[in-house]
Amino acid sequence: MNPTFVTKLEIKLAGFALETSMNEFSGENMPEIPAFWERYAEENWQHDLHEVLTPVSHDEYGACIMLPDKPDRFLYVIGVEVPDFDNVPDTLHTVTIPASTYAVFTSPKADRANGAFVDAIQRMTAYVYNEWFPSSGYAYADGGVDFELYDDRSKGDNDLQIDLYVPVEKQV
Repeated sequence: MNPTFVTKLEIKLAGFALETSMNEFSGENMPEIPAFWERYAEENWQHDLHEVLTPVSHDEYGACIMLPDKPDRFLYVIGVEVPDFDNVPDTLHTVTIPASTYAVFTSPKADRANGAFVDAIQRMTAYVYNEWFPSSGYAYADGGVDFELYDDRSKGDNDLQIDLYVPVEKQV
């Protein structure tokens, strides 16, 4: 699984946030994030993002925002890119993803049935952090935000894919 590298300007996101843990022993984020996406779909939260806001596109993001005062916890934000935060209701969380160079990984195609799509995303993420980073010559960029991009390839039930954007800097 080889990444492509891109540089992106800052991205303003508005959406829904879940605080969870990345502690390798508890692993609470592994079931909590998929459950958060299920709730997002079941409760039609996308209406608030796509009809109430004026998103830049209909792509959706799953962004991991580190919490400096809680080093083993982070916010997972399901959101859309907005041009500014002027008309974002107080009920939504806002975050600015800083400009960065990203290693972009594409998940293997998987069907939604039986959790195969979720499994493909989680296996890809584990590969990036446990296998690719240690031998890549890159480090996670300080202050960076990694995110999943859910575009048209993630709609439907079959052969679904997403891109994982990981902020990187070349190690010296």
